[in-house]
Amino acid sequence: MQTYKNYNIQIKGRVQDIGFRDFVVNIAKSLNIKGMVYNSPDGTVKIVCGGTTSAIKGLIGEIKTKSANVGSSIDDIYQEEIPGGVDFPPFFFKAPADELSDISRKLDIGVKSIQGVERNTEVLIKGQDNMIKGQDSLVKGQDNMIKGQDSLVKGQDNMIKGQDSLVKGQDRQEGHLKDIKNILERIAEKI
Repeated sequence: MQTYKNYNIQIKGRVQDIGFRDFVVNIAKSLNIKGMVYNSPDGTVKIVCGGTTSAIKGLIGEIKTKSANVGSSIDDIYQEEIPGGVDFPPFFFKAPADELSDISRKLDIGVKSIQGVERNTEVLIKGQDNMIKGQDSLVKGQDNMIKGQDSLVKGQDNMIKGQDSLVKGQDRQEGHLKDIKNILERIAEKI
């Protein structure tokens, strides 16, 4: 026969403002545990609950093994049996912790998060600006390369024209040499 016990459980670590209480509620309901979970002003999450010994062990075991899935980091879990009987409601629930001070704290966290997004956005914009400047430099470099290629083609055209002129000059010189040879041959015939 399962023994029904009541416990105070305190969880220390990064357990607030990440959906940790909802995580605990889901586990407790699946194990038929009665009670509640709430955020304590000291930064811990506290659970006041009752259930079979195996269900309470299961709750603590799942919190230890699966809490990283919700982004928490548990430093310690302290549990203490509550002597005597506690008349819990027939379900498990998340107690609201939204006092004025808690709402202000959560708003401060939200503002810091938004400021972080703004800073990251500014960094992204600067990075995009630098990338655009780099692209502009690349385009200018490509333009200069095209101009250099155009100059190279013009230089090659001029070299071809020079070669053509040289060939024409050689053809003319060959013609002159033929003329001189003919003249020398006629002179040699007359001598």
